[in-house]
Parts: sequence; C-alpha cells; structure tokens
Amino acid sequence: MSRSNVNYPALEIISGFYKVLAWIVAIFTVISSIFIFVSDMGYYNFLPYGIPRIFIVIANLILGGLSFISLLGISEIIKVFLNIEQNTRKLKEM
Repeated sequence: MSRSNVNYPALEIISGFYKVLAWIVAIFTVISSIFIFVSDMGYYNFLPYGIPRIFIVIANLILGGLSFISLLGISEIIKVFLNIEQNTRKLKEM
C-alpha cells in the first residue's frame, strides 16, 4: 500500500502490529513444538491422561497455524479497507 494515504495512520500501525504479532506467534509455535517433541521427560514418555507427545505437537502446530493465518488475515483486511477508502476517494475527485 502506498504511503500517500495519511487519513488513517493508526489503522496502518494496527495492521503492521497484527502482521508482526502473526509472525511472532508462528515462530513461538515452531519453537514450542520442537521443545515439546525433544524434551526429555525421563520415565514419563506420555503427558497427562496418557496422551502421546506427538499428538500434543500436532495440535500445537495446527492451533498455532490457525492463529497465524487469523492474525495475518486481520492485517490484510485492514489494508483492504484502507485501499477501498483510498480508491473511493480518488473516484470522488475525478
């Protein structure tokens, strides 16, 4: 998006915040999944209720991926609304 749209600078900042937050969630999801998978639990190879660690890792990756996609989507929706506003303003001036 061009920086000529100065009507809503707060929305541009919020959009950037959501984009950065999405990538932070993605990075922590991968790191935590690796940590859960390789952590040495000694004699206990299962988590509470007899759930194998691989299921926890898969669930973590799925939920983290959905969170990443949702946050990135919010960022893009804000940009789309800003572009719609900018295009509408240009049409009005014609």
